[in-house]
Amino acid sequence: MKRFAQVLLLILLIVVIFFFYKDYLNEETKSAYNSKQHTSPGKLNEINKNNLISNLGYEINLSQNKDYKINAKTSEILYQDGIEIIDMKFVKAILTEKNKLPLIITSDAATFNTSKYNSKFEKNVKIKYLNHTIEAENAYVNFDDDIILIKDNVRYIGPMMEMKSDNIKINLVSRDISIFMDNDANEIKVKLEK
Repeated sequence: MKRFAQVLLLILLIVVIFFFYKDYLNEETKSAYNSKQHTSPGKLNEINKNNLISNLGYEINLSQNKDYKINAKTSEILYQDGIEIIDMKFVKAILTEKNKLPLIITSDAATFNTSKYNSKFEKNVKIKYLNHTIEAENAYVNFDDDIILIKDNVRYIGPMMEMKSDNIKINLVSRDISIFMDNDANEIKVKLEK
């Protein structure tokens, strides 16, 4: 009888510990979700305990009329000077503004600053707006200055022309676009569609 009571107490202890950890881990998952980041349902997977997360996304309300969403297939959380930096792979970002069509950015890699929301996109960067596409090696979304700077092997493809330059700068407030070369002696190359 004494042995039976000990086994029963041991089983009861294991069940209590299981439910405690299950509830505790669920609270940590809820906290991560509520801090302006989300993952697809059931996709919060830490891999190799290296702060790697699958399908991580952030949704930021920049103003009453402007929202920014950024998602990645895989991400690693890093810290630089006390600031959380997200190193992302296979990235898609969408900048939406009330009564305007979205601006969509995709790239193989990106770095996202969670305090200022600034983003650096790298490798196979594509920016799409309506039937306009810009391809480049790098793009920087800077919400401090409200600009997107697109650099390195920049190629614009539109319905009426194709153009190559070193840089394109888009003002996110006025939607003005500046196209320029790093060296003023070089020319912007334009090919008109017939």
